[in-house]
Amino acid sequence: MDKNETEIRTVLAIRSGKRAVSVMTSSAAAKCRTPILVARVAAIFLVVAYLTTALWPFRINRLRNGAVVQNGVIRFPFAGLTLAEQSGGWLDTAIRENRFHIRLRVRSLNRHQIGPAQICTVSVSPWNHNLTIAQERANLVVRLRTTATDQNGTPPYVVRDVFADGQSHDIIVDAAEEKFSIEVDGEQVVHEQLPAHPLSNWRRECDVALGNEPTGDHPWLGDIFRAEVSVGGDTIDYLQPHQLRVPPVYWKGIDFRRFWLFMTATWDRRMVADAFLNFLCFVPVGFVLNFVRRPHGSITLVVAVCALMCGGVEVAQLCFDTRCPSLLDWLLNTLGGMAGAIAAYFFMARIEVAGKWQSKHRNKILPR
Repeated sequence: MDKNETEIRTVLAIRSGKRAVSVMTSSAAAKCRTPILVARVAAIFLVVAYLTTALWPFRINRLRNGAVVQNGVIRFPFAGLTLAEQSGGWLDTAIRENRFHIRLRVRSLNRHQIGPAQICTVSVSPWNHNLTIAQERANLVVRLRTTATDQNGTPPYVVRDVFADGQSHDIIVDAAEEKFSIEVDGEQVVHEQLPAHPLSNWRRECDVALGNEPTGDHPWLGDIFRAEVSVGGDTIDYLQPHQLRVPPVYWKGIDFRRFWLFMTATWDRRMVADAFLNFLCFVPVGFVLNFVRRPHGSITLVVAVCALMCGGVEVAQLCFDTRCPSLLDWLLNTLGGMAGAIAAYFFMARIEVAGKWQSKHRNKILPR
């Protein structure tokens, strides 16, 4: 073999080696891009799935009012809300004199209503009542806030099977200084002794609503034939013109106090399971969000993204029916995302170490 032939073979070998290296480099780059592409698709899928689950069934709380006021009767064939034009006057007198007298004549359209469904309420929110007259299934439920109860007026007074027959019933709720009584159809069913100055902790800024909570959370279906409040010698008849306001539409449950509901809730197995799922469901989200930033992930950035996304969704849930926003959900989702981001960080570090080891040993094995 002469010198020229040797040089030609050497050049061909070098070119062949460069081509092989180029092919190997392209193949390695393709293999490196594939997991990142899959992670991006997974991240998009998980985020869309989370938003869909968190806001389903996408029913905005702005509801058309089902209340109808005509011929001296308030009818609630569908969920509705009526609000007193003025309530502060008699509330101030009731608090000062520790007495009031309420007379209702009502007929329920459904004996299975729950919530409890509010017939008449004096409240700030679903968790802060001065007085509630409501229906829970076939039972009459009355909550009276006094110095001996919590801010929601619990424990309540329960009169069983008042609404079982579907007929109209006369209900009188009376507080006179330190005595409290409830009458149904002329029969006294509750007579209780109250503490001294029982109404001194009533809230003056409460709204008076018929057929629902002022926030629209607990609608009642039925007819109200009489609704009168007597305090200090004055009587307000809410069925008279200009006493009630019937908004054509209303927002249901826009109450930021719901974020802190978990702090006063009774923890049971269902709530523990819900808390665990809120944490667990965001672990894969944090993992793939950090993995798409391979090879240099950022746990801090992923935690911030998870916190902002979850916070936005929890606030948005205020405007959607059947959803219950919670500060605890936001915290657990964020912690789950952080756990997933940390797991992705260590996973990527292990891949990087394995890749360096394979590269080092491949160079030793390949012929020169």
